[in-house]
Amino acid sequence: MLFPFDIRQTYFLSTAFGTSRSIVWLQNQRDTTLERVRGPSPRRDDPHDFRVGRLKHERVKVPRGDRLLDWGLQVMNVHSNRKAILEVEFVDEEGTGLGPTLEFYALIAAELQRRDLAIWLCDDELMTAANEQPVDKGEGMKPVGYYI
Repeated sequence: MLFPFDIRQTYFLSTAFGTSRSIVWLQNQRDTTLERVRGPSPRRDDPHDFRVGRLKHERVKVPRGDRLLDWGLQVMNVHSNRKAILEVEFVDEEGTGLGPTLEFYALIAAELQRRDLAIWLCDDELMTAANEQPVDKGEGMKPVGYYI
């Protein structure tokens, strides 16, 4: 390889995700380096220090239920080309931020494993063994064989 891995990784992180994320990443790298050299500082002492604002956050409210995959597709279609951090909330539930957002992505990943979508090759016979139990992914019990 012409360039070492750390150089390639730095190049990737500073160019792959758009200008605003690159600027924020480079500022964070600079702050980390300065803290290593000078130690942690509660406030910025440099009067010439110019900071670009935070990344924009967008919130989306999504209902739970059997149509979660449809809602996930709609959310991705609308927000995929934006340069903002997406936070997901569930309708009629408390909680915002990373927890519900990660749960939303986990539920979407589980929905993509549904047998009726026929997007996976599966040679399994429908398992009806006594040790097989219905699956609960947060939306209620699903019958045996519902997921691949």
